[in-house]
Amino acid sequence: MGRLLAATVALSLFGLAACSDTPCEPACLAGQQCIAGTCVKSPFANDASTKDTGGGDVSGSCVAAVAGDLIINEILADPGGQDVNGDGKADSGDDEFIEIVNVSGHAVGLSSAMLRVKTKTFALGGACLEANSARVVFGAESKLALTNGGSTVELLIDGAVAHAHTWGAEGGKKQSLTLTVQLDPDSGWSLHKDVAAAPWSPGTCANGNAFPDCAVVVPVEGQPDAGGDVTEPVGDVVVDVPVGGTGDVPVDGTGDMGADVPAPCGVAPVSGDLLINEVLADPGSVLDANQSGAVDSGEDEFVEILNVSDVALDLTGVRVAEAGGTGVTLAAGSCLQPGQALVVFGKYAGGGDFGGSLVVGIGKAFGLNNPGDSLSVTGASGAVLTSLTFGSAGTTKQSLTRAVDGEGSSEMVQHTKALLSGGAAMSPGRCQNGNAFPDCEGAAIPDPAPDAASEVTPEISVDTIQDATDVEIGPDAEVGPDITLDTTPDTKPACGVKAAAGLLALNEILSDPAGVDVNGDGSASSTQDEFIELVNLTGGDLDLTGVVVGAGPPGAPVTSHTFGSLCLGAFQGVVLFSGGSPTLTKPMAVVMTSGKALGLNNGGETVVVRAADGADIDSYAFTALVGQSWVRIPDGTGAFGKHGSAPDSGGALFSPGTCNDGSTFPFCLQ
Repeated sequence: MGRLLAATVALSLFGLAACSDTPCEPACLAGQQCIAGTCVKSPFANDASTKDTGGGDVSGSCVAAVAGDLIINEILADPGGQDVNGDGKADSGDDEFIEIVNVSGHAVGLSSAMLRVKTKTFALGGACLEANSARVVFGAESKLALTNGGSTVELLIDGAVAHAHTWGAEGGKKQSLTLTVQLDPDSGWSLHKDVAAAPWSPGTCANGNAFPDCAVVVPVEGQPDAGGDVTEPVGDVVVDVPVGGTGDVPVDGTGDMGADVPAPCGVAPVSGDLLINEVLADPGSVLDANQSGAVDSGEDEFVEILNVSDVALDLTGVRVAEAGGTGVTLAAGSCLQPGQALVVFGKYAGGGDFGGSLVVGIGKAFGLNNPGDSLSVTGASGAVLTSLTFGSAGTTKQSLTRAVDGEGSSEMVQHTKALLSGGAAMSPGRCQNGNAFPDCEGAAIPDPAPDAASEVTPEISVDTIQDATDVEIGPDAEVGPDITLDTTPDTKPACGVKAAAGLLALNEILSDPAGVDVNGDGSASSTQDEFIELVNLTGGDLDLTGVVVGAGPPGAPVTSHTFGSLCLGAFQGVVLFSGGSPTLTKPMAVVMTSGKALGLNNGGETVVVRAADGADIDSYAFTALVGQSWVRIPDGTGAFGKHGSAPDSGGALFSPGTCNDGSTFPFCLQ
């Protein structure tokens, strides 16, 4: 595993093969047991009267757990071929795990608790689990049979569901799922590498520390030292996760954990510092506001709150809630910079592109009433900082937003009717014109997608990153002859005619590389090796300036790339890879990395190409296809089909930058 498990972790009540296969040297002390070559505290060694009975009931003063004492903190369904449990062999079933943490503040007995996966239940034994300790159940102990593509795990106490989590395709990302705010049962869930560098952390906080020391604190770049480091969002995912301690403000439902609170990043907000700027109560069936890849009427609801003061605000203990009480309390160390937005979704699993906003999830449906509801933001003391009441205008399958972003005196209007919205239905975390806050002046961008801003600095969407090496940092560069990575928009003059329908075509789409290094950079990545290929169908130069490429549900694509000044030659192609450093061996097309990760859904979605004026150029709704691309047969003009079935493909599964038969453009397009 590459990490020592926390000394308080109860990894196994029944014993793993690791205990005998990998001996501990020197031998473990009394009260310890050997797990994967490491001496850890025995789960039965909580007091002198507690004996290791091999998994049966134990005696002693431990009180049986009740609802609220235990939570599910981490789930690994897809070990990715790694030996996670440290028993010397990698096994897709044995290395799965579920992590249960005692958040009660006192020792509790596990005899009243059990896990349920689908219809199968697993007893946790009769051990006494100390406060801030974890019970990690690996598949090697109990055949969990966690499904990568989606399932539900429930924690039962006295037969009733005390905590549960349901996941979908995100479970198959070769990393665990963990509470975004560690130890907070009301938190949303994130991919582990969205909140930490490691892919999993059985028995410890996501940051590798022993529970409850789960804070991840980093200095805010460019901010003066205010007496200590502050917690900052990483890739739009809140990673400040300490809980409790005397005088601390606990995250809802967790109670006092006895942990230290990070130094405040600024001052506590007062009335007038925060403003509710945008609200979505009715996502309908098309608005994937949280950019999860699926639309949900409760999980995609959101409220956007702006820091309209000129100082950094420490949001520790600040609560955002609707009139019925559903909401979230911000964890200690949550920091909002001047002009920055906080976005609260019903559910947020990490990732997406929200313009650098602080993004959190309640962990369940927000419960905003479409015909009208009230929202309030209260400080740690309970004082109301700002509030908003809206009526039936919320039932429009679009958000309500300030007519002028950030102006408290400005009325709330339907987003499509806002002056600078360009007809977009929403803009969570961004100005109505699609720009990142506070750059809210100027004309709207043409693409009516929530993220349709022309990016100046390439970005990678966190929810699609599998490995730490997947994230590209630094300026783009030339990679091989005629292969140009995407750069910031330049000032080159336009060439030829503007790209439009019938002149520019979507030619090839690869959503699932299936472990193949398609872009030729020496590293196979399920995200960076995705690509989209466009071709110029004309005998003259084509100006792609401002052309937008996006993907998502029909009618609500999320922008992946906006072209700067690109002059595409006659009958030539351009390939957008999701990331990496492409080095194709036949670079006969312009090869770029997209402005942010393409995030193509393996299960299928719609790819859309739009002109700078917002007019549709081309689109294709692809379906699941493993290891090969969808391509036009013949190139440029035919209907889409499986690449390997193209008569001239020779069985090849994809051909980025070339014709289906591997020959160079322009021969197959003339």
